[in-house]
Amino acid sequence: MRKEKNIVSPWLGKIIVSVSACLFPRGGAFAIGAEDVDLIPLANKFLRGFEPVTLFGIKFMFFAFNLLPFLFIYKPLPFTWLKREDQNRYIEKWVNSLMYAKRGVITAIKVTCAQFFYSHEEVEKALGYDLPCSAIEK
Repeated sequence: MRKEKNIVSPWLGKIIVSVSACLFPRGGAFAIGAEDVDLIPLANKFLRGFEPVTLFGIKFMFFAFNLLPFLFIYKPLPFTWLKREDQNRYIEKWVNSLMYAKRGVITAIKVTCAQFFYSHEEVEKALGYDLPCSAIEK
C-alpha cells in the first residue's frame, strides 16, 4: 500500500497552527483550543481534495498572510514569529480593513482553519456532536 503524500509542508503547518491558535484559543466557547489538537493530519486530508491550481492558491494565501506583518503592523517578522498580542492585532487589521480583498482573504483563512479545527474528533465531542457517520447512512 502506497503512503499518501503530505500536502502540508512543515512551514505551512506552522502557519496553520499559529493562525488557528489565535482564532480558536483555549477557554473560548469551550475549553479545548487549537493548540490542544493536531490539525496537520486534518489539513492534509482536507487539502488533498483540491485541484493543484486551487491548492497553490490556498498555500499562497497562507504564505502571503505570514509574510506581510511588516506592511500592516510595521513588524519586520513573519506572523509565526510574532508575539500573540501582535498576531491578534495583525488579524484585527485584516478583519477591520476598508479593503474588501483583505477582508476576503482573512475570511478565507478563518474558514479554512475552522474546517480543520471543527473536524477534529475531540472538538466535535466538546461541541456535543458524537454521532457516528455510519448512523446517518441508515
